[in-house]
Amino acid sequence: MNIFSWLFGKKKSDKKDHPDNTNQVVKALPDKNQEKNTNDIKVYDKYGREFYITKEQWKTKVLLDNLEKVKNNPDELYNILLSALHDGFFEEAIKYSEILVEIDAQNSRGTIILGIAYMKCKRLDDAMRVFNNFIKTFGDDGIVLTNLAKVYAEKGNQLKAESILWHALEVDPNQENGLGWYAAIQNERGGELALLETYRRIATFPESWRAQLLLARFSLQKKDIETARKLYHESIENAGSPVPEDLLRQMSGDLGNNGYLKEIIELVEPHFQANLYGIRVGNNLIKTNFELAKLQEAKLILNQLYDLNHPDWREILAYWDIEIAKKGITTESKNMPKEESIALFSIEGPLWCRDNSPFAQLLPPKDPESAKIFIFGNTILQSETSQNIGAQLADAPGRASRFIPLFLAEQICLTTNAETHVLIPWIQTKGFAVFGNPNSEKELCELIEKNEVLTDFVFNVIVDVTSDIWAITVNIIRRIDRISLEKITVKCKPENIGPVVLELSKGVKKSLIRYTGVNEIAKPVWYTIPNDVSCSDYLLRLEQLITVVCMNQDYLEGGGIHGENEIMEGILFLNLRNPLNKTFRIVLAHALKQMKKYKPNVVNLFKEKILLLQKAHPLAGIEGELISKAIADIF
Repeated sequence: MNIFSWLFGKKKSDKKDHPDNTNQVVKALPDKNQEKNTNDIKVYDKYGREFYITKEQWKTKVLLDNLEKVKNNPDELYNILLSALHDGFFEEAIKYSEILVEIDAQNSRGTIILGIAYMKCKRLDDAMRVFNNFIKTFGDDGIVLTNLAKVYAEKGNQLKAESILWHALEVDPNQENGLGWYAAIQNERGGELALLETYRRIATFPESWRAQLLLARFSLQKKDIETARKLYHESIENAGSPVPEDLLRQMSGDLGNNGYLKEIIELVEPHFQANLYGIRVGNNLIKTNFELAKLQEAKLILNQLYDLNHPDWREILAYWDIEIAKKGITTESKNMPKEESIALFSIEGPLWCRDNSPFAQLLPPKDPESAKIFIFGNTILQSETSQNIGAQLADAPGRASRFIPLFLAEQICLTTNAETHVLIPWIQTKGFAVFGNPNSEKELCELIEKNEVLTDFVFNVIVDVTSDIWAITVNIIRRIDRISLEKITVKCKPENIGPVVLELSKGVKKSLIRYTGVNEIAKPVWYTIPNDVSCSDYLLRLEQLITVVCMNQDYLEGGGIHGENEIMEGILFLNLRNPLNKTFRIVLAHALKQMKKYKPNVVNLFKEKILLLQKAHPLAGIEGELISKAIADIF
């Protein structure tokens, strides 16, 4: 999907009662994940994961089975048939469309579906028969008549087709395809004047509202906003309540494309309900509020759409989440005083063992005399640097400057007898602090010594992103004399940083043992980090978790989160790819706990999926029991 095509887009309607224009995707679990090809079909499994399968796989493994299961349920049968037509399964739709006509005879939708399937299969006489049978039995229906006109047009009888089409508009003047078809005929004959006259004639029909929209579009193009406003009010009044989705979508799209943003707020926003109008209208309202710098209003609509939990909206919602966050940070930075106060947030041991976590009991015991190590990150070398880069949207270098210290801390804590603390610098009223130049050994030690817990060694993590190949350096410093014992550097491509950071942690541990007398211990059997792409994903989730944790600290001011849904979804998907990994499940449980404090509504959206994960992939041992209890307590 092209995100930008949705910005005040002009795509055709996908009304649920009009099978010509459906874009619905039926959710189902494919047997395997494949690369997308031109004819592949997008599907979602019960966890919301996106897959592509071939049309043949869809037909044989999903579509026919689903049709058979719901053949006695008119609503579900209709929805699946709608998707089948959209995906080109016309032959396959005929049998079940005939069933729908039998069990839902008085509703024209079955007749329309069956007639279109017949037409697509070149069975024009059968299509004409079902359309005429419906009209004779139940009377005129605008969409049935329009499709009957299509049959005559296919047979070459254009005069009869146009006559029936006009009658279809007399019955239902608001059908998009019928009105568009008739208008195109008149435009070809008489140009714009004939087109406008057609719209004006149809606008006089009782309950007409679509023709008014099209007339308003012409007024907007001539910068006649007052005439357009009158036509819009007439259209809304004629349409009744609730206002049709495509009325609001076209109105907001036309106003937006012509630069009338305040009028969108005036005319469209009062009618908006996320559960009725969804992503298309909601997207235009988000963009409008965004352009008018009404970020809170844009975020409110964004959250309403997120709460509906549509996996096929994920990409566009994530886009707006980031854009709103970027603009919000820029606005806040302009209004913030230049004086900056930096707080240090200290994390002892693994991040997911904080906050009275039940998983703390799984950690190996530490002797009070064990070496204490403070790990300091948040230093990034870039082409253009400044001493502090605060209030910035989290990017790949910024995330790395935080997740590397967090990962080193948990690795050292779980595989040696040393005690670890990570220091996270925070600019009050802004968020995470990022330093553009490395602190000296003396500066770091003086900073650490202000902490209540004295340390034996300090690790300074520096991420150099001045080239396409990143360099990550860990400077091991002895605090007592402020001497650098060793600097360990590794290089990596940023897109697969995980395995390199895992190897870095092993090198750091060896140096720690060599220089400090720290002893290695056997790591817990439940602690496993795969040396593959899952490692990179895990590091990202650690950084996202620290962001949520910081939001729950009363003494840290400012900051914020964007993409709360993506955070929870990402951790869930990491667990689904590694369903027996106890470490990842512990992180999921702790993330749920932290997110519930910050945004409980987000956690509630994932309840069903996470309980399904727990049921499908239960974990054994004391770790499994602790995880199950922690998740049960959350829900």
